[in-house]
Amino acid sequence: MGGAPLEMLKQSIETQGQNEWEGMTMLLNQKYEIFPTETQKEVLGRWLQYCRQTYNSALLDKERKYKQNKENYDRYDMQRQLTLDKKTYPFLKEMPSQPLQEVFVRLKKAFDHFFRKDAKYPKQKKYKDYNSMTFPQFGFKPNGKHRYAMSFSDNDKLYNKKLGEIEILLHRPLEGTIKQLILKRQGKRWYAIFSVERQVVPSDIDLNRAIGIDVGLHKYAVLSNGSEFENPRFLREKEKQLKKAQRKLSKKKKGSANFLKQAERVRKLHEKVANQRRDFLHKLSYNLAKEHSIIVVENLNIRNMVKNRKLSKSISDAGNVSKHACLQM
Repeated sequence: MGGAPLEMLKQSIETQGQNEWEGMTMLLNQKYEIFPTETQKEVLGRWLQYCRQTYNSALLDKERKYKQNKENYDRYDMQRQLTLDKKTYPFLKEMPSQPLQEVFVRLKKAFDHFFRKDAKYPKQKKYKDYNSMTFPQFGFKPNGKHRYAMSFSDNDKLYNKKLGEIEILLHRPLEGTIKQLILKRQGKRWYAIFSVERQVVPSDIDLNRAIGIDVGLHKYAVLSNGSEFENPRFLREKEKQLKKAQRKLSKKKKGSANFLKQAERVRKLHEKVANQRRDFLHKLSYNLAKEHSIIVVENLNIRNMVKNRKLSKSISDAGNVSKHACLQM
């Protein structure tokens, strides 16, 4: 990446004035592990299934109405149908209403991505495909007396009226205003992901501490000042173990106890690679953000690049898809 883009950016900032950058806010996700009891896990698992079934039912209704009458079945129609479904299926009343209603937002986004040709046509969700539920409001209502469906208890634990208190490992403080909460199941673990709004752009921007990043496959990143970062090879290093584990899995009878045990081993290997990649990205992006006020990243169409079968594994291993997201944090 040459020096021209950096110079143009500096001139743009100087022209606009730094006042326009002050007070800017951004939504960031902060992830914490939670430790529900076995009973709480069963309840959360049921809630996920209710959300998944609601998603699949809404998708079928949308397809049916369009085929029959070319009718546009939007999220508000789905919410009205959900009200009727609760009378027919009382078990839907067991869980908070907001995560069920948020299902329709997900379905709308799925169709939006499809029409923009960013994703394939939405499909029915299997058990393994639906692993999270969203609570769009958190904490106390404006009157300060009544709680939303999820909040913190006086003991700094997650609290829901039907679940009770849930242990949470707050390994770092929550900085900003909590806008929503996502409860996510990853394998046998559960996580709470808080979407917080806070000021992320410093009031002081040092134009002399600007840097450009050129991404690649042989070198993970080359900075405009000549610094280089080697490319991690997490997936390549684990590839032999994965192949061996997947061969064993293919020989097991699908659905058997041994099949499920081996599938769990494969899942853990994939999770290990993902965690290593994420750890590398966060450490690198943190150090870059600490050293530089302005970071300019090369704009690549990663989605099209990974369609190349010869390059896709190297691109995914490098984690270029996640790099931009980490730098924004």
